[in-house]
Amino acid sequence: MSDNIKPEMMINFEKSSSRTQSGFGVEYDYGSVMHYSATSFTRNGQPTLKALRVTSDASQMGQRRGFSAGDVRKINAMYKCKN
Repeated sequence: MSDNIKPEMMINFEKSSSRTQSGFGVEYDYGSVMHYSATSFTRNGQPTLKALRVTSDASQMGQRRGFSAGDVRKINAMYKCKN
């Protein structure tokens, strides 16, 4: 799929280290408002991302309607909120 990505945008696809990123104990969230869509940064209209797991939220990749339930859990954990 890397052939589908604009060369100048490859930096957006580098893997992050668990030493520099925290999931705050929240499962990976394809439906996160921060998640790229399946065709983000495409150079040819073809997919640049593919869900590794088939989940109900995988079809929500790239949604911009609002925070997902996972986003809310992660924000609450980050700021030590009770709800």
